[in-house]
Amino acid sequence: MLLNKLEHLDKRLLDKNSHLLLAQLRNEVKTKQNTQYNTLTNPILLAKALELSKDKRPTLKTFKSAYFSARKYQFMLESFKTKQNDPTYKLNDNTYELVSKQLQDYQNTMLLLAKERLLFLEQDLKQKEEEFERAKEHYVKSLKHYRETSLSPKEKQGFLKQIKQFSKISKDILYTCNEIIGANRFLTHYDNLNLEKVLEHAKDTKLEQKEIQAITKEPNNDEPWIEFGKKEQARAKAHYQAMLEKEKAKELAKEQNNAQKEVKKEMPTIDYGYTQNTLSKSRRR
Repeated sequence: MLLNKLEHLDKRLLDKNSHLLLAQLRNEVKTKQNTQYNTLTNPILLAKALELSKDKRPTLKTFKSAYFSARKYQFMLESFKTKQNDPTYKLNDNTYELVSKQLQDYQNTMLLLAKERLLFLEQDLKQKEEEFERAKEHYVKSLKHYRETSLSPKEKQGFLKQIKQFSKISKDILYTCNEIIGANRFLTHYDNLNLEKVLEHAKDTKLEQKEIQAITKEPNNDEPWIEFGKKEQARAKAHYQAMLEKEKAKELAKEQNNAQKEVKKEMPTIDYGYTQNTLSKSRRR
């Protein structure tokens, strides 16, 4: 699109450097179009371009990315179809139909994998919720015991470790809910799949887990090193405040002293005539 706009410029108004940059852009676009055309017209290259990454655990994001990649190639194919006047990018009907079918099948496969991923997430969420309920019971009992009795450092460390495990389960549920909500949005838009009950359950669970995440952070405030840090911070703040007051008092005393000196300098000198009479008497003598 940018190249098309630049091609319509009056070339007589361009300097030598602009002509070179335009030629460079033209070559880059030509190279890119050749690569796209070769990929589309070669089933092996196209399959390799659409291949899922093997080093990643497949998630909804993986399938969505692959789906949109196929859609991108579909738009490229349509673009080359409109360029039948250019012999370089000519597509016969048979090639166009085969590539179009390959891309459409691939998109349908990604939608199917996204549905399977959603079903897996639903089952996974149920298992995690059951695990969460069991962990919640232990957490509530331990929290009550923690608040009613004074624990030894070892017992306190065990309690804090239990909180971290409980919080981790809650975070896992939160991530699963986010992926379910994303899957529902994706499949509803591109596959007309209506999953209102699943979506509502995921949203409610997400809100609940956010509250849990906030609650599980509270007991960490009772850790000894945090309390020690708070005391040290308060002591340092009090010391700083005392030093600040001391400096203010010194500055105030200094200002008052300077003010007194200024007052003495500005006081008028009163002549009682003693000097004048003394001079007149000395002259008479």
